[in-house]
Amino acid sequence: DLDETLLMAHTVDSLAQRIRRVNATRESKAAELRSLDSSPNPGMTPEQLEERFQALGCEMALLEAEAALLQADFDMLDSYRRDPQCRVPVKGPGGQARMVDPTWEKARTSRGEEVARPVVRLELQGRPLVITRINPESKSTSVLLRPRAGWGALRDYLSGMEDVRGGAARKQRWEVFICTTAEKEYALEAWRLLDPEASLFPHAELASKRMLCVPHPQKKDLLNVLRWEQVHAQMLAEPQGQSLMVTDEMRASKPELDTAAMSVIIDDRADVWEEASRKALLQVGTCWQLDHLLLGAGGSCLQASP
Repeated sequence: DLDETLLMAHTVDSLAQRIRRVNATRESKAAELRSLDSSPNPGMTPEQLEERFQALGCEMALLEAEAALLQADFDMLDSYRRDPQCRVPVKGPGGQARMVDPTWEKARTSRGEEVARPVVRLELQGRPLVITRINPESKSTSVLLRPRAGWGALRDYLSGMEDVRGGAARKQRWEVFICTTAEKEYALEAWRLLDPEASLFPHAELASKRMLCVPHPQKKDLLNVLRWEQVHAQMLAEPQGQSLMVTDEMRASKPELDTAAMSVIIDDRADVWEEASRKALLQVGTCWQLDHLLLGAGGSCLQASP
């Protein structure tokens, strides 16, 4: 899966909505803190009251850190969207901002057409951040992406590149496929940015072999993912033909098509997968762009975080 599993992606509108939600939560927590502080008898023991004060203080600190990070992301993406040259302001150690120019990177659409996208790649607080424009002609398709912490190490392990960096011969450990409910043009670009060197597979294989975009409310199915090359070829040959997607009837008549024993699904949600596929699911927590800040906030804040 892509969104909220391997990365967090935002448009200007979604960042504005997230900022409003965080600020509303901050105000709610602050109101509770004021109420506890002013009430002579809040209905708690002194120990419970102290524990709640500590928890609220930690939650407020995390919310303030999140609000600051979201606002910084919003400012960068909004500048990128508005600036004719797609430049991004980045604050240096002294607090002064410098303008970072994009690199025009070649990519291919789902129709195989070549496009050049203005891409800004940054390393902030030790973490990568990427800004791109799905449709180079449309400012509204500007997107900011933050890959999940540890993605680079996982990619190197899956592809065998960690062996090369250690001086050994490369041995790719897994075949990788993507199954997402995201819109296809965005999904193709997101994966290109997650694996810019195509270390897991050639980018030319993305649309035809490796990526299945599942429309809502259809469920994801591991068998469809593994059969996608066959399905895609048939769809191109017979656009009006009957779907080759696995059905319950096919699964019942061909039990050998059940979930492959050596497959692993990585996703933050189980409910989007067919029941038969869930036995292969390794469910992970939602990708949270604040994890690197949480590590610096103390263990108690980590325990209190949602």
